Amino acid sequence: MSYYKEMRILGYSLKHHLRAVIFSTKVGRALEKRILQLLPVPDFSDSPVSYLPTVKAILNGFSIFEPGQIQYLSALEIGTGRHLAVPLILRFLGMREITTVDAQDMLLIGQIKSMAFAIANNPELISFARSHQADVDEGRALFASLEAEVTMKSLLNRLGIRFISNVDLRSTSAVSALECPVPDLIFSNNVLEHIPANHLTKILLSLSRVFVNKKQLHIVDLGDHFADVMPDLHPLHNYRYKSLVWTLLSDNRYLYTNRLTLTDYDSLLQNIGVEYNIKVIEFLQGEEYEIMRSFVASEFIGKKIGATRLEIDIN
Repeated sequence: MSYYKEMRILGYSLKHHLRAVIFSTKVGRALEKRILQLLPVPDFSDSPVSYLPTVKAILNGFSIFEPGQIQYLSALEIGTGRHLAVPLILRFLGMREITTVDAQDMLLIGQIKSMAFAIANNPELISFARSHQADVDEGRALFASLEAEVTMKSLLNRLGIRFISNVDLRSTSAVSALECPVPDLIFSNNVLEHIPANHLTKILLSLSRVFVNKKQLHIVDLGDHFADVMPDLHPLHNYRYKSLVWTLLSDNRYLYTNRLTLTDYDSLLQNIGVEYNIKVIEFLQGEEYEIMRSFVASEFIGKKIGATRLEIDIN
């Protein structure tokens, strides 16, 4: 790897370590959110389509799902984020019972409105909604009405989406205390990779104990998240580093990824004792795979590596 790339990675890492220190307190996080609210809202015009594979997997995960029946189903999302992309698409399709939970409140009203506008005006999503017998006119009218909402509470109330923050899902009692309907399906999208393995074990165990016999579907991004802002990096560049170096680079709430491999998820789920299936959605091929094999750190040798995206089904 070139010296220039190493310096870029180090600079990006230091920036977010400093950011984590500045906004580490409750007051600091509130200030950070206020600052983010004042920044220009991202253009999500093309973004909704990237969430369609996840939405399709969610719909396939409902054992009782038939087109036109989504209004009678409920879902629980783990890891809310900022713009509610997947819950908004499910709402656009007609789902009326959606709860989303997070350890912190990162929702931004401008980003939600922007994402809703993008969904309601995306031809591919509109076609998809119609193919599932959704009332597209009703969905578009609902999303257009969001522009009049000036508070997060009123916006979520209009959507009918229940948001619960500051939830410690490692605790069975905390999961039991969630004020939401019993979901037909529990899902997460690009969330599990940001949770330490010991915490992840407790979270999945708590969900399985409280929501007995309820299916869970988790989409996991194993790729190097530094590559999101540095596209010239190898997709699994994060496998280059030994654990100590990786911890120094990424151990803060903006950059943390656990680097669990297919082997690790398999072992983790076996230890929990749940029925599960792991599907590899994306896998490196050809030259990219060989390049990864040439630089991978010793601790990954002997593990199943090369997958960049997984779908984990827990039954």
